[in-house]
Amino acid sequence: MVAPSTRGFGTRLTESVLAFEVQARAELRFEPDGAVCVFAAPLIAVRAVGEVGS
Repeated sequence: MVAPSTRGFGTRLTESVLAFEVQARAELRFEPDGAVCVFAAPLIAVRAVGEVGS
């Protein structure tokens, strides 16, 4: 798989929303076998966003 020459709207949106909502980061890599997306977020932030009534 070849990496695109520019970053698209979806990539930018995913990275910015995750960073804002749960203080996370998203890494998108294009490897020979396909695309790999890694999300890293503090567990407490992920749990807080997923709680009912938050």
